[in-house]
Amino acid sequence: MTDETRLQSLRQLSTGQVFQVEAYYHPDSRQHIVLWDDLTQAFPRLNTVRDGTAVVPRARDNTQHYIEPRCIKYHPDKVLDADDSEK
Repeated sequence: MTDETRLQSLRQLSTGQVFQVEAYYHPDSRQHIVLWDDLTQAFPRLNTVRDGTAVVPRARDNTQHYIEPRCIKYHPDKVLDADDSEK
């Protein structure tokens, strides 16, 4: 495992601006994740994260339980959409 910084690109739907949020390695599930708290720091009114028309679900471990703290899987080389519209 390298110490290389991984950044998740997210497009704020309300403005079209692209932001970068750091991803971290989760050793128990052996995957990179983006913490929900980091996402809401960048997008305070965040409702959902999408990959095109697909909603990006919460990350799960190898036993299909949600990873805590709340997070999503890292999607390298993709710009995800951060829906921060008011409901």
